[in-house]
Amino acid sequence: MSLEQYQLTDAKLVNHLFDLIEDGQKLESITVTQLCLKSGVSRKTFYRHYPSTQKIIEGFVNNSANEFIGILKETPVLCLNDFIDVFFKFWFDNKNRRRVLQNYELFSYTIHRLIVLKLLDIINLTESSNWQHLTLKQQSIFFEFCTGGLWSALNTQSMTITDLNANFVIKSLFQPNN
Repeated sequence: MSLEQYQLTDAKLVNHLFDLIEDGQKLESITVTQLCLKSGVSRKTFYRHYPSTQKIIEGFVNNSANEFIGILKETPVLCLNDFIDVFFKFWFDNKNRRRVLQNYELFSYTIHRLIVLKLLDIINLTESSNWQHLTLKQQSIFFEFCTGGLWSALNTQSMTITDLNANFVIKSLFQPNN
């Protein structure tokens, strides 16, 4: 099987699994046979790709996390503003991926994957950064809180990438309302 065919089959399995979930089925109740019939692939082909239906979602989330980390590695992130810019740009550019994670409430798992993949080690913190004064545990908690707030804003705001102003987002997330 060529790499292109493998990727097409993989995408078909992912899309049809999410279709079944969207139709109201619980992930735990979706069988491999059911997914194979919907996707038009054999069980043997399915098992060449994944050991279970749960692994499809894990693979999707892991790929999302790895791609985001890849972007962060290519972009100098020296402060929170830089991180927010990269965060919003990535998720606005990946609307379909974001929609899946939002619709199936997979954000917590995605954040967990980012932390497991040592996202905090990738972000270069400057000497003057307030983050420098936090313990590793505090940095992790702060990151989860911050990213959770950003994700919440992404879910509820109808802003476009051109409207994004990192300073405004930071102030609106971290300053109390008067």
